[in-house]
Amino acid sequence: MDSVERLRREIEKLETSHDPDFELYGVLLDVTEGIVKRMIDQGVRRTDLAERLGTSRAYVTKLLDGQENMTLKTLVRVANALEMKVDAKFVPRELSAKAKKPQVKTAVGSRMRGRLSAGPPAKKRVAVGARSKR
Repeated sequence: MDSVERLRREIEKLETSHDPDFELYGVLLDVTEGIVKRMIDQGVRRTDLAERLGTSRAYVTKLLDGQENMTLKTLVRVANALEMKVDAKFVPRELSAKAKKPQVKTAVGSRMRGRLSAGPPAKKRVAVGARSKR
């Protein structure tokens, strides 16, 4: 069995365990990826977002790196700053599992291998790519 297949099986095992920390990690990853994608689409830098939020660039970096726990209020503020709307939904697990089959991406796979067996890290790191230039 190759390492990608082992990683897929490990992810499936964790997903079916309903571990709240693992699920939270997935939600944070989805949220931060959505924010970063919107920032890239709009050509918004972390400094720009910080100005729109009336906060520091360091705080925005903490949010995007998963070092700071985002409250619903913070999510709404970030969404407003990026001309977006927060849309939170509760879905039955079986619908969520069908919609989201585990996908192992090379960039994520290499960073996650050691983390999956130990559970989510205390401070999540998300690779957000290169900063957009104006």
